Amino acid sequence: MAKGDVTRTLDEIGIDEIVRMILEGDQMHVIARAFKCSPGMLTQWISKDDKRSACAREARAATAQMWEEKAETVLKDAKDAFELAKARELAHHYRWRAAKINPRQFGEKVDVGIGGIAGAPSVKVSIVRAGGKDDL
Repeated sequence: MAKGDVTRTLDEIGIDEIVRMILEGDQMHVIARAFKCSPGMLTQWISKDDKRSACAREARAATAQMWEEKAETVLKDAKDAFELAKARELAHHYRWRAAKINPRQFGEKVDVGIGGIAGAPSVKVSIVRAGGKDDL
């Protein structure tokens, strides 16, 4: 499909439909395929308008909780050791995805502090994760 045709098609479909698909968990390449365009063309169409860009960004941020919940679900649904190993990999990916989409809520923050007494300094590293804190 020619670039002008893709733009017209996406204009007709509108950002509301794209947002709906994002909120349902569809990936950008799946959305692009549904409208017979490349993921790059879809991304370019979204980014050319501030309103479309903001709507898509907010929809992606809203899906972060969905990916976190999906991680928990795949772990709970594992029926044997093989499925559990596979579920752990999927859960790791889903949590990674949630952290990339919404780092403020699901990302990690590393705090490094230097302290101690003169001549015997100490270093404390804390990794703050959503839902807890690990001290190293």
